[in-house]
Amino acid sequence: MERRKFPRAQTSAIVLMRNIRDGKSGPVQVELRNLSASGALLIGAGLDLEDFVRLDIRLRGVRRLRLHARVVRRERQLTAVAFEHVPPDVEDAIQNWVLTQLELARCTAGEGA
Repeated sequence: MERRKFPRAQTSAIVLMRNIRDGKSGPVQVELRNLSASGALLIGAGLDLEDFVRLDIRLRGVRRLRLHARVVRRERQLTAVAFEHVPPDVEDAIQNWVLTQLELARCTAGEGA
């Protein structure tokens, strides 16, 4: 069983992504499938392994986050990225958002039982 450093929450937010390596293309919109303080899963990113990107993420209740990440895995339409050099306050903001989302999902699931 794979153990992750941080919990992750499912989401369907749209983020702006810019490929840092090519530097020529403008930002594109991609879907954020899940998020943790250490990385994210994107849909439709069209990146190669080891590409570096900048993500501008807007989450309800959290200020805009600008994160740098490296592509660590590709599967069909899904691209996993690992965040790099995340400031402690940003890591805390993401972690708090994730824990809130997980708690909301748990409460919602409990209501249906």
